[in-house]
Amino acid sequence: MELAAIGEHPVKPHPVGLFCPGCTQPALGQYPASTHQSPVTGQRYHLYHCPSCDLDFWWPRQLSPEIYRSAALSQYEGYHQGTRPFPPWARLFFDLIPTHSGKLLDVGCGDGAFLARAATSGFEIHGIDFDSNSIRIAREKHGLQNVVDQPLDLYLESVRRSHTYFDVVCFFEVLEHQAEPSEFLEAILGVLVPAGWIAGSVPNRNRFLAKLDRRFGAGDLPPHHFFWFSARALNNLLTRKGFCDIRILPSGNIGFQELLTKLVHLAQSRLGPFAARWPRISKAISHIALWPVAVFLWLGLTWRPAHLYFQARLGSNDGP
Repeated sequence: MELAAIGEHPVKPHPVGLFCPGCTQPALGQYPASTHQSPVTGQRYHLYHCPSCDLDFWWPRQLSPEIYRSAALSQYEGYHQGTRPFPPWARLFFDLIPTHSGKLLDVGCGDGAFLARAATSGFEIHGIDFDSNSIRIAREKHGLQNVVDQPLDLYLESVRRSHTYFDVVCFFEVLEHQAEPSEFLEAILGVLVPAGWIAGSVPNRNRFLAKLDRRFGAGDLPPHHFFWFSARALNNLLTRKGFCDIRILPSGNIGFQELLTKLVHLAQSRLGPFAARWPRISKAISHIALWPVAVFLWLGLTWRPAHLYFQARLGSNDGP
């Protein structure tokens, strides 16, 4: 679910005038709001803000599939081991989506947890991800058959040739990974039935302690994430692509105990040799020390949740 599922894009040369990839408005004269040098790729990235549509975007943008396949970021270990719990940012889908039948495609389906639940709700499920390890878990753990390890452009070309269209296309925690979100949505439009639905989620740019989160972790930085969305930026992008009945809601908070467990795991990784030599003692100390921190974070994320869930319908006069 957190995996981008579109093919690699070459790095484009820096334009004389910078244009927003969300609304195409020129950002000439805009200076980078921030810079970041990735410890994974060694590439230096520059962050820009579009005053027209409120999108924050990084340049250059080049997808690096290997960071997912190799679990260079620790959060992908759960995908590859089949231990990840059901993604909380996808829960609203089952309460809010108006339809519970027809063909459903999950782009960036990861370990298949969402698809497995969608199947029990009445959908004919299909999934794609370019991470072969996650696809293996989707098949072995959840018994899913219609899931493939393939770049999105090749997959969509094959379904178009077979005149296959989907009633619902989902992409949870995928849009922020794309080199060009507008091109990604155009590709989705090509396989969506008239008046079909899309649903997904993105990290909430304005979540609680977002700046601190980025300082201590690389998960919301390039080459992992290239876009930081606000609700306004997300709505502007979907509206420009012809979607209507747009709903954007805060979502994705995890339970208190899961949050505490994540903090303890992070502390253990930082303690290094001490945690390895005395694991029980170090875990007990971490639980006691981090309990008030977990309370603080849990309350803050209740106020400003970590993700934005969205769903929208393609205008009835559009479609393939």
